[in-house]
Amino acid sequence: MTVQEQFVLVTQPKRGRQRAGSLLRRFSVREYHWLIEHNFFTGDDHLELIDGYLVEMSPIRPPHAFCVGQLYEALVRQLGDRASVRSQQPVTLVEQHSEPEPDLVVATPPASRYSRRHPGAEDILLAVEVADATLASDRTTKLHLYAQVAIPEYWIINLGARVVEVHRQPQRVGTNMTYREQVQIGAEQQLAPQAFPDCVIELTQIFPEQGPIRL
Repeated sequence: MTVQEQFVLVTQPKRGRQRAGSLLRRFSVREYHWLIEHNFFTGDDHLELIDGYLVEMSPIRPPHAFCVGQLYEALVRQLGDRASVRSQQPVTLVEQHSEPEPDLVVATPPASRYSRRHPGAEDILLAVEVADATLASDRTTKLHLYAQVAIPEYWIINLGARVVEVHRQPQRVGTNMTYREQVQIGAEQQLAPQAFPDCVIELTQIFPEQGPIRL
């Protein structure tokens, strides 16, 4: 069966009774790239590959967009050419059959090294997810994925609680990968990436104002 036929099988299941999960099929990163190159997705498809499955990404609401933009600008301003700061762009994790799109990544420079490929786990110094509707999966699926490939630091910016959940030092616990160090930093405090302790972020500048959202 071709990749095209397998894609149709996963996205357009036959009518009638089916055994639960019988139509699910994991894709490799190579197959996912093949689908992209052959225009299987439209501009309205906001997907990422997680553990071989195509996962629809949540719409970006104004507080989320504000937070990502503010942190991106702060990191770029302070790090300059010491790192490549990327916003909502793919990272390729081949062995995990995954190509997530973190809200922010701080990767080893120069940026030109990513002109023909996306960063891999070995390139990433910090991954950041801004969490509102995605908090549960950011704390579980994404955390285990990033720990599994030994990304040294992972921030979850919890917009609802107005804290940054900082995870450092990947380690194995039983059969799962997690982070040894896990701390919460409040919105009134400062935070710096482990790789760049002089890059101090004033968290009050990245958290959006509280109140109703105007769409």
